[in-house]
Amino acid sequence: MKKSPFVLFALILTASFSQAQTTVTFQPGGVLGKDAVIQSEPNNDDTNFGTSDHIEAAAWTYSGNSGVVRSFFEFGELATLPANATILSASLSLYAMDQPAWQHSALSGSNDGWLERVTSSWDESTVTWNNQPASTTQNRVPLAASTSATQNYLNIDVTDLVQDMIDFPSSSHGFILKLNTESQYRRLGFASSDHSDSNLHPKLIIQYTTTAGTNNFEETSILSCFPNPSSDMVVVLVSENFIGEDFELIDQLGRKVKAGTLYSVKTPLDIQDLNSGVYTLVAAGKTLKIQVK
Repeated sequence: MKKSPFVLFALILTASFSQAQTTVTFQPGGVLGKDAVIQSEPNNDDTNFGTSDHIEAAAWTYSGNSGVVRSFFEFGELATLPANATILSASLSLYAMDQPAWQHSALSGSNDGWLERVTSSWDESTVTWNNQPASTTQNRVPLAASTSATQNYLNIDVTDLVQDMIDFPSSSHGFILKLNTESQYRRLGFASSDHSDSNLHPKLIIQYTTTAGTNNFEETSILSCFPNPSSDMVVVLVSENFIGEDFELIDQLGRKVKAGTLYSVKTPLDIQDLNSGVYTLVAAGKTLKIQVK
C-alpha cells in the first residue's frame, strides 16, 4: 500500500570524517522505511501486512490455528554507501512494542531468535508467507531470549551482515527476523518504521572507512537515491557542489515530467503521480536512473 508523502518521516543521516572514516545513522520513518510481517496461519498465509506498526518473530495460535510469524525490514539507505566501504562496526537497535499484544513472550519456552540476510527481492506491499523471499545463514546474528516483555535490543552487532550487504548488493535485500524455535507460544516483538513514535523505529549506526581520499560525497557526481525502486518518494543524494543545481526528470520517451532544484544534499522527490517505469534525473550534465514501481 502506498504511503502518503505528507506523512512525517524521520531520517537521520549524519557524517563525521576522521581521515577516511565515516559514521552514518539510519532511522527511517513511514515513507522511507521498508518492513513487513508475514504469517503462516491458513487464513493469513496469503495476506500482506506491510503497514503494521510492529515487526515480530512468533509462533502462536490465531483463531484456533497454529501459525508462525516472521518479519522483514530493509534500510534502503545502505545503497548510498560506497561499494568499496569496509565496515568497521554496524549496530542495530530494535525497540520493544508499547502494546501488550505484540510484546515479547516466552510462555512455552525460550524466545531466542535470529537475524539473517535476505537474498532475494521483496515488496513491502505484496510480500506474504506464500511468496516470502529467501535468506542465508551466512554470518547470521543470534538474538538472546528476552528478559522482560518490554526489553529493548540495543546495539546488536551486525557488522558482518552489513559488510555482506555491501559486498553482495544484488543478493542483499535487508534482514529477516525469526525465532530459533518456531513452536508456540513464544514471541519477539518490536516497533516498525510505521510506528507512531519515531523514537521507536529500527535504527542502524554504521562506521566505515574507504580508500584514502574518497568518501560517499564524491566531488563530481550525483551519488544515488533511496529507496530505489519506489512508488511514492525518493531522496536524491548529491555532493555539496550540486546544491542549487536545477534538475529535470525525463521519462523513457524523452519527455520532461518533473523539474526542480537540488536544494540540499538530501533532496526529497515526490514520484507518486508517475506511472511505473524507469526515469532519468538530469542535473549539471550528470544522470541518475530512478525506477518507479
